[in-house]
Amino acid sequence: MGTVAARTLGRPGQGFVDTVFDRSIYCVIEDNYICVGAESLGMCPLNVITSIPEGNAWSSHCFRTGMLVSVFRGQVRIGGHFSLTLDQARIWRPSFPIDPCFEKVREGLLALDVLMAGRIQTEGLGRLMYPLEPGSPINGHLLGYAFKPLERLKSWLRESLVDPQDAGDPNVSAWQDLLGLGPGLTPSGDDLVGGMMLALHSLGQAAVVRSMSAAVAKIITERTHPISAAHLRTAMEGMGSEAAHRVMNTIHSGNLNGFPDVLKEIEKIGHTSGWDMLAGIVIVYRLWVETRENSPATPNN
Repeated sequence: MGTVAARTLGRPGQGFVDTVFDRSIYCVIEDNYICVGAESLGMCPLNVITSIPEGNAWSSHCFRTGMLVSVFRGQVRIGGHFSLTLDQARIWRPSFPIDPCFEKVREGLLALDVLMAGRIQTEGLGRLMYPLEPGSPINGHLLGYAFKPLERLKSWLRESLVDPQDAGDPNVSAWQDLLGLGPGLTPSGDDLVGGMMLALHSLGQAAVVRSMSAAVAKIITERTHPISAAHLRTAMEGMGSEAAHRVMNTIHSGNLNGFPDVLKEIEKIGHTSGWDMLAGIVIVYRLWVETRENSPATPNN
């Protein structure tokens, strides 16, 4: 189980099944969300991976929304049908990059460029990880709604990364339309913003991500779905999916041979969530490289 799930399940509490999918359920326990799933779900801070197989066990009569969930003495009981034992569960913690090296991050981005050619989905916001070509047909498309607020957020990030200790108010009203933008429980705009906060954490930009997180925290309850808000809160702490951390570690390490496998993991996350999140990560890394290239006084490592 992930670190946030472990926090929630580390004390007695009661709640209910909120949402049922083919290989997982979301539960609310004392106002905290966790995701209980099959092994193929993969890890993230909210996830609890069980031995329950995929298939009808999740989305048929076995699990239903509204079922009672109780946590007591190291066990989670769901609807009187399932009991999960926690005492031998391993707690998953994401691995973080070491101090970022300018040259390796730049090399990592260049290698990613080669692999991404023709691979990004046309749906979602993945295309925004690269500048859109002049005349790109984005009006009426999700990209069209995201483009201007994203440019405003990037402008603030660019200025803040030049002088992180003087990161001012991010003026969330200028880009709040990104939050809740798109269909699904974790809309594309949320995944993109979450990826950006993860990237800022990985680059050691504590002051910048603190300002951005505080701005997002004030409005996410009213802007997006509670499940997506729960994932955004973990991103504020610098914790995302295992795939997100693997792609960031690969970029930081300069071990470019790992990219193909990492991108396969990204593709498996939601309908477009993986690409949306990756777009947020890449946008921040590009801004970080750009500001350091344009600042001669800044050492390149």
